[in-house]
Amino acid sequence: MKLIYYRPAAVWTDALPVGNGLLGGMVYGGIEQELVCLNADTLWSGYPRDWNNPLARDALERVRQAVLDGRYEEAERLSKENMMGPYTQSFMPLGNWHIRFDHGHFVADYARALDLERACATVSYDVGGVRYARELIASHPDRVLAYRIAADRLGFLSLRAWLDSPLRSTTAWRDGEGADRFFAVRGDCPYEVSPNYVRDPEPVKYEPPEESRTIAFEGRLGCRTNAGARVAVDHYGIRIEQATEVVFYFAAGTSFTGFDRMPDRAAFPPDRHAAEALQAAMARPWDELVKRHAEDYQALFNRLALRIGSSGAADGPDADGSAVGEAAADGATAGGSAKGGSSADGAAAGEAAANGAAASSAEGGFAAGGSGACGSAADGAAAGEAAANGAAANFAEGGFAAGGSGADGSSAGSFSAGGPFVSASGKALSTDERLDRHGADDPELVALFVQYGRYLMIASSRPGTQPANLQGIWNPHIRPIWSCNYTLNINLQMNYWLAEPAALSECHEPLLRFVRELAVTGEETARVHYGCRGFTAHHNSDLWRQSAPPGKGGIGNPVWANWPMGGVWLCAHLWEHYAFTGDREFLRHVAYPVIRKAVLFCLDWVRRNERGEYMTVPSTSPEHRFRLPDGRTPALTASTTMDISLIREALGHLLQAAEELALDEPLKPQIREVLDHLPEVPVGRRGQVQEWLDDFDDEDEQHRHLSHLYDLYPGTAWGGERDDRLIEAARRSLEIRGDGGTGWSIAWKIALWARLRDGERALKLIRRMLTRVEDDGVMDFHRGGVYANLFGAHPPFQIDCNFGGAAAILEMLAQSHEGKVDLLPALPSAWTEGEVRGMRARGGFTVDLSWERGRLTRARIRASADGVLTVAAPEPFRLFSARTGAALAEQPAREQRIKCESGGIYEVRPDHGFTEYGKMNR
Repeated sequence: MKLIYYRPAAVWTDALPVGNGLLGGMVYGGIEQELVCLNADTLWSGYPRDWNNPLARDALERVRQAVLDGRYEEAERLSKENMMGPYTQSFMPLGNWHIRFDHGHFVADYARALDLERACATVSYDVGGVRYARELIASHPDRVLAYRIAADRLGFLSLRAWLDSPLRSTTAWRDGEGADRFFAVRGDCPYEVSPNYVRDPEPVKYEPPEESRTIAFEGRLGCRTNAGARVAVDHYGIRIEQATEVVFYFAAGTSFTGFDRMPDRAAFPPDRHAAEALQAAMARPWDELVKRHAEDYQALFNRLALRIGSSGAADGPDADGSAVGEAAADGATAGGSAKGGSSADGAAAGEAAANGAAASSAEGGFAAGGSGACGSAADGAAAGEAAANGAAANFAEGGFAAGGSGADGSSAGSFSAGGPFVSASGKALSTDERLDRHGADDPELVALFVQYGRYLMIASSRPGTQPANLQGIWNPHIRPIWSCNYTLNINLQMNYWLAEPAALSECHEPLLRFVRELAVTGEETARVHYGCRGFTAHHNSDLWRQSAPPGKGGIGNPVWANWPMGGVWLCAHLWEHYAFTGDREFLRHVAYPVIRKAVLFCLDWVRRNERGEYMTVPSTSPEHRFRLPDGRTPALTASTTMDISLIREALGHLLQAAEELALDEPLKPQIREVLDHLPEVPVGRRGQVQEWLDDFDDEDEQHRHLSHLYDLYPGTAWGGERDDRLIEAARRSLEIRGDGGTGWSIAWKIALWARLRDGERALKLIRRMLTRVEDDGVMDFHRGGVYANLFGAHPPFQIDCNFGGAAAILEMLAQSHEGKVDLLPALPSAWTEGEVRGMRARGGFTVDLSWERGRLTRARIRASADGVLTVAAPEPFRLFSARTGAALAEQPAREQRIKCESGGIYEVRPDHGFTEYGKMNR
C-alpha cells in the first residue's frame, strides 16, 4: 500500500509527507542533494493579545437596523469600521534539512515511495554498481524524525548534512562522540505576519532579538554510524566519510507554553527539549526505534481495511518494477517483500525476506531493501502469509481475515493487491501515472486515497498535539496561503469528518481540545463584541485561539469575517465524538459544558421579528453574496439558512445531552421556545433550498461553499425518510451548484450526493477529485483536484480535500446518521466488488462488510454497549448472532431492529432470492 514515484520531487507538492503529530517533514528524495522541509506543530507567529474590538457592541444595533432597512452597503461599512479585530497569526516553517551526497547524480533504478502500512518514506537507486537505500520514519513515541541511509558496499557512503531556517535564526554545533555530537538551528518567530492576500510593505515583523517575546525554537540533528566511519561536526554541518550506514535523528523544541500564556524560553527552553528527545531516541538501536514506531502507528492504522474492486493497479510490483507475483495474492505483506519478489528499494530480497528474515549483505549488515521500517519486517516478525497486515480477507467462507479491530475484534489489517497495471517497461505505474491514466477508474487508487487520508490524520493529529491546520502540519512558507491557520467556516471541521468513521477517534482529540480552549477566549469576544453570554468564534483562529472577526480593524471583508457561528459549528464535533463512542464521561465533563456555552450565545444572539420568528441579524452565508434585482451584491442579511441550521442543531444537542445525562437543564424552557419559533427551511422558486431567508439570486451559482446544505451533510437533520421535500430541494441545489469547484468543495459534494444515495453522481465527482493538478503556483477556485503526491489541490494545497474526500467515500459504503447502520447506501455500479473492515458507526458499532457483483454478500456488526441495533441494506437480509448462530429475525427484510449487547457480534446475511412481499424470487 504505497505511493510510488520514479524521479525525485521537483516541487513541494511532489514531496512525500511524514509526521508524528509534533513534527512534520516533506521528503523530496533528491539524489545528489536530499531535502526534507521541517515543521513543528507549535511554531506560530505572535503571542496572546487582546483581539476584541470594543467598538463592536456599540455598532451592533446600527448594523442590525441597516440590514433590516435594506441599507446593505451601510451595514457592511459599519461592520468593517467597527466590528473587526486583527488578522490571525500564521503557522511557521521550522526549516530545511539538507543532505549532500558525494556520489553525484548519475543513477540507475531510482525509486521513492511512501509506505502507508509502515508510515515510512523510502528512496533507492544505484550508482556505479553500488546500491543506496534510505528510509525515514516520524516516530510518535520517540518524538523524532529518524533517517537511515545505507550502501550495500563497505565504506561507500560519504555525505554532509545540515539545517537552516527561513526564520530569523543562527546555527550551533558540537563535535564529540555519540549523542553529545549535534548540529542545530535555533531562532524565533515574528510577532506578526500579514496574510498572503494583504498588501503590506512590511509583512513579516520581528521584535528586537533581545526583547523578543515570541516563540523560540531549536531543531537539532544527531547521527550514529557503523564502526569505522569518520564523523566531524563544524559550522558547515555534520560531515560523514567512508560509512556504510548512518542513522540521522532530528528533534525539535519550542517555547510554547499554552494558548493563553506568553511563550517562556526560561521555563520551556527549546534547546533542552530538543536535546532530551534527541538523546533518548539515539539511545535506542534503529530496529528498536522502528519497532516502537510501527507498533504505535499500526495500532491506529490497522483498524480499518478497505478494498474496492480488483483493478490490480494498487501495489502489484514493488517500486523497482519487478513483479510481486502470486505470493502477494496469497497473503504476503502487501507493499512489503513478497516471496520471489523484491524489497521496497528494488534489491532482490528473495524468499528469506518474504519470511521476515533481514536480507543482509555480507558487508556492514546492510539490508537490501532496508531491514528497517520499509524493507523486510523491522522486528524480524514474519512478513509472509501470517502477517496481520497482509493476510487476505476471506469473506467467501463467511469469515474475516485474521488481523486489530474489525467487527469480530481482530485487526482490520489490509487487503492484498490484485494483478498489477504496469507500464511498457514492466514497472508498476507510478502514482502520478495512475492518476493521469486511470484516476478514479482505478478503484484501488480510490481505496489508496482513503487510506492516505487516514495516514495523514495519524501523521498530523495526535492526542496532545495541535489540530491539523489548513495544511495539516506541513508548510514551507513564512507567509503561507491563508496564514495556514484554522478556518472555521468549513475547512477545520472538514479536516475531522474522517476521524470517527475511519476508526481514528483518538486523532479527534486535538480538535476537541481546541474547541474547549476556543470557548475560553470566545467567551470574552461574545461579551465585548455582542453583549452575549456563552462563547463565539468567527472565520479564523490560530494557535492562540483567536475568536474575534479577523480583518485588521476594517481591512477584512464582512462576507467572511463577520460570521459568529464558528464556535457553534465546532460544537457539533463534540457531539459526534459522543455519538460514535458513547463516552458518557466525555459528554458530561467535556462536551456538555462547551455546547451549553455555545447555546447561551445562540439564545442571546437571536432576535424575534414581527412574525414571531427568531432570527439572526446580521447574518452571512460563508463567503457568498446574494444578488438584488438592481444588480447589487450584498453580504449581510438576516437569518441565512446555515445560521438557523447550526442554531437548531446546537439547541437540540444540548437537550438530548441533558436527557442522556438525566440533568435538569434550566435553559430548557428558553431552548424549546426558540426551537419552536425558528424559521422553517425555505424552498425557493427554482425548487432549491434557499441559501438566504429571502429567495435571492446567487452572486455565483457555482460557488464553492454549500452552507445551506449543512443539514444534509455534515449535519444529520435531513434524511430520506424524514422530509422528501427537502431532500429533493437539496438535490436541486446541488444540480445548480454544478460539479466544479475547489478540491475541498468537490469532497463536500461527494458526501452530499452520498447522503442523497446517488452513488453514480458521487463517483463522477470522485473522478473530478482524483484529477492531477499541476503545481503552477496559480490560485484557482474552479480547478480542484490533487497534486502528484495526492495532496488536495484547492489549488493551492489544502489538506481538507484529503480528509473530506476520504470521509465522503466511506459515507458511500455505510451511513449511521438516521439512527441505523445503513449498508452500501450509495454504491456506484462501477464498484462491482469490495470489502471494508473496521469502519465505525454512530451508536458505538464497528462494521465489516463485503459485496460482489454490486450486491451485499455479508456483513458483521459489533456492538460496544447494550442497546438497540437497527440495520438497513439495499436488499432483504436476515440477522444472526455470530456467537450462537441463532437467527434473530423471522423473515428477511430491508431493515431489521434488535436488542444488542456489549461485545455482541451480529451477522447480516442477504437473502437475494427474497422479496419484501414474502415470495421467493428464484
